[in-house]
Amino acid sequence: MGKIQKSRIGYKPSIAGFIIIAIVIAVLPLLIVQPENRSGYFWHRILWAEFLNIIVWAFQGNWVAILFPTRKDSKRLAGMFPALGIVIILYACASLALLVAHSWYPNYDILNRFHLPAQVIVAALALLTSIFMSYSPPAHSHDAEPIPQGVQSPSDLGALLRAEEERFSPTSLKGNAQDEEKRLHDALKSLREKIIYSLPGAGAIGKNESYISFAKAVQIFCQDVSALNSSNEQSKTLFLQAINQADQLKRKVDLIIDNLKRR
Repeated sequence: MGKIQKSRIGYKPSIAGFIIIAIVIAVLPLLIVQPENRSGYFWHRILWAEFLNIIVWAFQGNWVAILFPTRKDSKRLAGMFPALGIVIILYACASLALLVAHSWYPNYDILNRFHLPAQVIVAALALLTSIFMSYSPPAHSHDAEPIPQGVQSPSDLGALLRAEEERFSPTSLKGNAQDEEKRLHDALKSLREKIIYSLPGAGAIGKNESYISFAKAVQIFCQDVSALNSSNEQSKTLFLQAINQADQLKRKVDLIIDNLKRR
């Protein structure tokens, strides 16, 4: 428990604030309402007001983080904490307003029957709002998670292909390029653009097995292309193989996109 308390920022001021408000809630009604005017719900109302005081100051002291089992969950949902605080405070104010209004009205049966359902409805609305809010941060962060280390991102693969693409560009070959070299240049460019403009740079793609194997295949392909030399006797055959392989890798991009959509 000591470790939990040390991790809570501002828990001591929150405890002090809770104690002060708790004393006010307990003492003020005793001073305002004389014993002969106290109804059978007098102490129930005080206890309910104390409960509202607890949940407000529990949030202020960041004790709500205990609800999240791991540090990862706490960080992922941290963005919803301000909005959650607004919901909690609004609920506490609405519930307290109903409580005070009911205490000042005459003890009619119809008002008694109305008050409890109203409290239930207000609590249900606050809980449902908090539950729906909890879905929002994971949904937004799902496609924003960085690609894990050790897995080449689409931009990294694009950089590898760009380096090989420039080797066979018209300016690099100074107009002496063979037909197969020009075709390989165009195939590399087409593959690079397909990867960069079609695949997301973050999110679930970093854990997709199809993409991971594809990224490794592109790395190996770039290594093979870097060894190509037009002066080799078998260069034409090797260039044609590289062009076909670039086309195959390009088609795999579409398969990866379909796989990501299905997930």
